[in-house]
Amino acid sequence: MNLSNLFQIEKKVFRLPQQEQLWLAERIIRRLRKECADDKISPEGLPAVMAADQEIQTELQKIEEEFAMTESDGLEEV
Repeated sequence: MNLSNLFQIEKKVFRLPQQEQLWLAERIIRRLRKECADDKISPEGLPAVMAADQEIQTELQKIEEEFAMTESDGLEEV
């Protein structure tokens, strides 16, 4: 996953209500801590773990679908 994709994901997450942002962040952190403990993953390896995690990818796809109409509003990217 490249940096541009990460910025797009971040932008979409920040459009969510604050409670949903907090829920998503806590879910990601819990998942990463569990996987780090299970696999002894270094902090540098966390982005790769996130990118490969199917549950995280499913949640990001839902966010993508939720904001698909917003992206087609004709406004240029900032």
